Amino acid sequence: MMFDKVAILPEGGIAAGRFVLLPVRRSDAGLFAMYAGDRRVAEATRSIPHPLPPGAADAFVTRATSGKSDEDVWVMDGSSTGLAEVLGVINLKRMDESKWDRGQSEIGYWVAPAFWNTGFASEAVRALVGANPQKNRTIFAEVFQDNA
Repeated sequence: MMFDKVAILPEGGIAAGRFVLLPVRRSDAGLFAMYAGDRRVAEATRSIPHPLPPGAADAFVTRATSGKSDEDVWVMDGSSTGLAEVLGVINLKRMDESKWDRGQSEIGYWVAPAFWNTGFASEAVRALVGANPQKNRTIFAEVFQDNA
């Protein structure tokens, strides 16, 4: 599959077609809790528990904004084009942080159920792979078989 180069914006955002991938903000925690607390979102990931424990969204934001994590996280933000401020989340988790770094990361994402079947996940993946902000040589992904 071929991916076009994508522009990384000055504030660390990445242009993604109908929306922008922006670094996580503290103000995103409430919408994260609402969407990630939905059983359908949790069941579509390996990392979100259900029910979502109190404080989990705040802890996620703290980790994502700390600069000390092994993953970089972006919000799918459609507010500049009249869409919702949080459509979902996408991340790149480094797989090799050692002297043997092979430039590999795993991509993960979730999209709020109200925006399923809109192509947002595909747009986000294309933009993130095209921008390649971690300068990876290989990016892996995993999806469940029932995810069309």
